[in-house]
Amino acid sequence: MIKEKSRIYSNWQAKESFDDFIKRQKLITIQGIDTRTLAVHLRQHGSMLGIISTNISDSKVLLSKIVAFHKAGSKSLLPKISVSKPARAGQPKAKKHIALLDLGISQSILKQLEILDLAVTLLPYNTSVQEILRLKAKGLIISNGPEEDLGLKDLVERIKPLVGKLPILAISTGAQVLARALGAKVNKLKIGHRGVNYPMSNPLTYKGEITVQNHGYVVDSESLSKIKNVKITGYNLNDRTVEEFESRKNKFIGAQYIPASPGFAEVNPVFKKFIKILKKE
Repeated sequence: MIKEKSRIYSNWQAKESFDDFIKRQKLITIQGIDTRTLAVHLRQHGSMLGIISTNISDSKVLLSKIVAFHKAGSKSLLPKISVSKPARAGQPKAKKHIALLDLGISQSILKQLEILDLAVTLLPYNTSVQEILRLKAKGLIISNGPEEDLGLKDLVERIKPLVGKLPILAISTGAQVLARALGAKVNKLKIGHRGVNYPMSNPLTYKGEITVQNHGYVVDSESLSKIKNVKITGYNLNDRTVEEFESRKNKFIGAQYIPASPGFAEVNPVFKKFIKILKKE
């Protein structure tokens, strides 16, 4: 969605036009939108469903489709985006072996685990507690994925028995699943955090970080702070929402932000923190 599409491209690194790119990627795009006005509208009224059509121009018909979609509810996407059976990733011959519950893991995170010399077993989202423990992995990662998925409710119940059994790193949606398994609440933001320059601060060390964030829900800080042996280790500096929490006793870390690589084959600090926990096992 853009205000105006450029009719030419002249960057020396460009290999194709914008039109060619969106056609190759089979993307739906729209131009002629006052994006600033749209941003103000969303800030005033909150996140909402939208629809783009290439063959219907009647706004009433389009609005009726949104209403119908909302009433029907959505099906779980996890069966489509998670691996269907256990698969190997990372460094197969590495000494450290971890399990990863795949809710829609991004390749950039798998690349960082490979750099850390970890052997990774990707597991379907509905893997049982017994199957996870049978792997005898040094730790478990609960990946990022869709936040409003219907399949997350059952996943929360499966995570509960694993807390304290082995080190856990929960990322983005995975952090919300872990928090709910601990007994904390998850709230919807009026405006989601979507961007690459969100400031975060650790209240224990006063250290700040610039993070990548892409979430519309957050863990309720009040309910989380009441849980024994859990400390909030990261707040969003813009709205004071929870971005990171951990428990040294139960050996888990919840990272609401996306732990993106700083670049140049480096890994995000939260992975280094998780590695330190694994070394103690």
